[in-house]
Amino acid sequence: MSKSGDDDDNFHFISYVPYKGQLYELDGLQPGPISFGEVTEDNWLTKAKEEIQKRIEKYSTSEIRFNLLAVIDDKKAKAEKEITALTGQEGKESEIAIQNEIIAEETIK
Repeated sequence: MSKSGDDDDNFHFISYVPYKGQLYELDGLQPGPISFGEVTEDNWLTKAKEEIQKRIEKYSTSEIRFNLLAVIDDKKAKAEKEITALTGQEGKESEIAIQNEIIAEETIK
C-alpha cells in the first residue's frame, strides 16, 4: 500500500456550489465546506468566478496547471421544460422557436 505524500495535494478537485443561499467551496484538502457568504441564484456564478480567479492568482507564479469543469443542466431537457412552460402563452412563439433550435442542436450532438 502506498503512503500519501505532499505530491498528492497537487492533484485534487475543488467545487463551488450554492446551497441554501450560501456559496460553499468544497475542497478535499480542507476539513469541511468553506462558506464565501450569501448568494442568490442570479449572482452565485459571479461570486464563484471571483473566488476561482483569486485561487488562480494565488498560485500563478508557481503553478500553471489549472483545469475548469462546469457541471450544467442538460440543455435539451431544460429547453423542453421551457417549451412546456411557454406553451399556451400568447406572444411566446419566438421564444418557443429558440428553444426548439436548442433541442435540434442538442439532438445532433
